[in-house]
Amino acid sequence: MKVLYAVRWMDIEYGWGAKPDGFKIYDDLQQCIYDTKEKSESGNYEDGYFGPERPLGYYETADEIQGPFPCWVNDIKFKSNLTLIK
Repeated sequence: MKVLYAVRWMDIEYGWGAKPDGFKIYDDLQQCIYDTKEKSESGNYEDGYFGPERPLGYYETADEIQGPFPCWVNDIKFKSNLTLIK
C-alpha cells in the first residue's frame, strides 16, 4: 500500500470562529511540503484564513485514497503522528 501525505486545512472567519475543512492529500512528500508552505502564506484574506492548519505539518496515511493527487477528503481513518514542516 502506498504512503500518502495528509495536511489538515482550516477555514477561519475572524469574529465567527474556526472549523476544520478536511485534508489535502498528496502522493509526493516534496510537493506536499512546498504546497503547504505556499498555501499557508497566501491563505489570509480580508475576513479570515483558508489554508493549512498551523503549525504546518503533515500526517502519513495508508488509506486507500484514489487520486489524481493532490485531492481533498473530509477525513482519514488512519494517520501517523504529526510531522512538523520547517
